[in-house]
Amino acid sequence: MRTHSALAAILIITAELVAALSIPIGLLTSSALLVYAFALSVVLCVVFNLAIITMIHRGSSVTCNCFGRQASEFSARHIVRNTLLAAAAVVGMLSADVGVSSWTMETGITVAAGLVLSFLVILMDDLVDLFT
Repeated sequence: MRTHSALAAILIITAELVAALSIPIGLLTSSALLVYAFALSVVLCVVFNLAIITMIHRGSSVTCNCFGRQASEFSARHIVRNTLLAAAAVVGMLSADVGVSSWTMETGITVAAGLVLSFLVILMDDLVDLFT
């Protein structure tokens, strides 16, 4: 069982790294790579949500050091965060056909806004804790 957990962890970390590196590379080189990177991001968010929902449904007291923050017990806000990130990845996937050569000022503003919104979603736990 321990071997399966270690293999799963390696596969997840590798998939996250591939997705994270493929998005900026795809922005600069290939819209097809960008589509695959966003699709992988959506799949990861869905898989994470299914795992979280399963843990919550079982009543397991499992914590997560998600995004480097201190451990917090899985809750609905983890599901909301992953759903928002998956939605952002779907939007990115659907708009990935924009090549670098056809970038406009609006494209740059959209990419910047997407980065800021994604950053806020990633920090959602910290922001919720700050205001509660």
